[in-house]
Amino acid sequence: DAAFTYCASVSTQLLKGDFLLESLDVKSIPLPDGRGSRGALSLRYFMDLCVAIRRFMVSDITSVLREQAKQPNGLMPVDVLSLQLWLPFLRESYRILGYRDVAPQYKLWSMFHCKTVADRVVTILDRIQKNSNLSAHLNMPKRKQDLAEGKVAGQGPNQTIGKPHTLQALSRWVFANNAILPQVENSSRVVRQLHQHCSVMGPKPGLYAPILEVLDATGSAVTVEFPKDSASRERSNGSLGGWSLTITPEEDDDIGEGKRVQIGWVAPGRRKEPHSIFLSSRLLSLSVPILQEIRANFSKRKEDAGAATSSKQAPIKNFRLEEWSADAPALMALIANGAQSGDDVSALHPAFSRFHTVEALALDANGKEAMKFQIEFGIPAFCYPPGTTLTVDISGEGHSQVNAPSVVVMGLNEAGSYDTVHMDKTSSERVGFDPTPLNHTFPDQATYEKDTKLLMKRMDDQGQGWADATVLVAPAKETKYKYKLKWKTIDGFEGETDKFLSASNSGRVLGGINASVFEEEIHKIKAFFRARHSFIIDTLSGARVNVKDCAVPTLSVKPLAKIEGVDVSRSHSKMIARSSNSGGGGKKLPTVQSIVSQGSSGGDMAASSRFGWPAVLASLDSFEKGQATCHPNAFLVLGSPGSGKSCMVNRIIMETLDRYQNLVPLLVPIADMLRRSGGETDLSNPTRAVIHDWFDRYLRVTYGEDSNRYWMICQAMQMKRVAFLFEGFEDSGALMKAVEGVIKDLSN
Repeated sequence: DAAFTYCASVSTQLLKGDFLLESLDVKSIPLPDGRGSRGALSLRYFMDLCVAIRRFMVSDITSVLREQAKQPNGLMPVDVLSLQLWLPFLRESYRILGYRDVAPQYKLWSMFHCKTVADRVVTILDRIQKNSNLSAHLNMPKRKQDLAEGKVAGQGPNQTIGKPHTLQALSRWVFANNAILPQVENSSRVVRQLHQHCSVMGPKPGLYAPILEVLDATGSAVTVEFPKDSASRERSNGSLGGWSLTITPEEDDDIGEGKRVQIGWVAPGRRKEPHSIFLSSRLLSLSVPILQEIRANFSKRKEDAGAATSSKQAPIKNFRLEEWSADAPALMALIANGAQSGDDVSALHPAFSRFHTVEALALDANGKEAMKFQIEFGIPAFCYPPGTTLTVDISGEGHSQVNAPSVVVMGLNEAGSYDTVHMDKTSSERVGFDPTPLNHTFPDQATYEKDTKLLMKRMDDQGQGWADATVLVAPAKETKYKYKLKWKTIDGFEGETDKFLSASNSGRVLGGINASVFEEEIHKIKAFFRARHSFIIDTLSGARVNVKDCAVPTLSVKPLAKIEGVDVSRSHSKMIARSSNSGGGGKKLPTVQSIVSQGSSGGDMAASSRFGWPAVLASLDSFEKGQATCHPNAFLVLGSPGSGKSCMVNRIIMETLDRYQNLVPLLVPIADMLRRSGGETDLSNPTRAVIHDWFDRYLRVTYGEDSNRYWMICQAMQMKRVAFLFEGFEDSGALMKAVEGVIKDLSN
């Protein structure tokens, strides 16, 4: 009957996976319907306990595996096998059959469970005895990478914390430093053509530069080949004696060790024979460290010679643009269309001259440096596959014909620009868009599989509240990159719809809560915050004063260029973070999107004081509406003691509570965070995974382990419904780097 069917479902869930951390990442199973369903109530309680206990175990086991990965022998397949769970289960579960005080129905389930465990054990042991490729079966390289980056199953709900959003951070960095990249339309369109036809880079969005030439240590050009398919790449890789060609890490990760990125292979020449280079793509994916080097060179050129970014570089001698036409059949026609009348198309390649050089290291099988190379590349361009969502700066200069804050890329048109559609409108009208560093940024992308349970922003005219939804069909070219969804509101209305989804209007269900529980918990926590933050005590009179009766905060905005290297160890500061790029090292907090000071000190600061408070409210307003924005939405507020920072924080909380239905203000005093969660975690070397566990522990301790309120906050964080207010950086002390890491990941 239903109860025994439920037992089988529980066993299947508890015994899933061959990878230890996947087996620990279990989910509660809803109660069955039908005859005997009441008999499953106690089993549901048991299952909920198992879910909580296993999630509690994940943090410790992950830490052990990560430490093992650092040992000389590294992480072996046996270390991550779920066999470490199944054997103790088998040893203990059979005992139930001999107990006289256990009801017969439980013994029946125990027999089924033991049989299932035994089958799992035999399967794995058989694979080991046959000496099959266990490492490949477990995908050990991915397991190691996930452990290093904190992307492991069962690490709690805050998977946006610790998950590297490299391109999002990079696009915001480029938007803020757009002057360093010249805009050459013809060159950008050529790069996009190459990207569209590239089997390696084509499916990946990013900032790509065309590789023009590779030089060895003597400055001589090296023969470069581009294997056409995966089989060719594997053959070339296998014949190279284990040398890999690598460049600087993908992201500027100052809270963990960066790994070099492989872009190809090296065939060392014998005796006096030249070396050969095999590159996986004609395009080079640029990272923040490379861009920072470009910015440094740009500043140096301006200081030394006053040269502009468009200053001509020496042309590449051994590069011919015609060589690319085989990879992109429409490329030569595109170049011809961009040429002036009478121009020789084959002579256009000097326009695609050297833009920058990056060092590449050839590493042998032991990871030691074998040789250095220089990679010459041209002007980079942003490239996006169909279905990518972009945030457009419609108030800027370079947005072209697009008049929407969020658009979806539908494909590359014949002119070499992207066809896009408005994300929030039902109209399918396509508008051409040329993405440049100064007209857009790359937001979080919503990626859900079929049958995924979601919370989705309601589709009524007011756009208020949330609905439960299930993915029926994932986006594809046939669906015009929309999700087909089945939805049901709290009021009982239901239906199906086709819709573009983003990280602001939807989120994967966490902790099993539905839309009704989510909204109920929001109302409860808002009532608590309203009672706690609606007033302050006047220092002089001792009277209780409503914060909204106080004067509007005077916030003087500093330009982005002046904020790097702000020392907060001696000042009193607060951080208002909403999805942007921030972070740093030591006792400084660089690269915040905007910085404001309490009060004004004349000059430029006084002139900008009227924009500070409206900028903060505009940021909150954008996130309440779920509108993407390229403008500052993370602020560092500095002020002397008594300047009104605490009053301002209370005012922001009350404005958020009064104005916005689904935006939750969350005050995080740094001293309180350290006191509640810092003692049990070693933060001397705060990697992303360690920071994830640390902040997640703080949320669990503060709002209740596995409580509805805790899960509501996690759900709201995932859907960008939380406005974090961090207070008191001066209290960070030696843990400033860890605190910065938390804010950096939350902001990304």
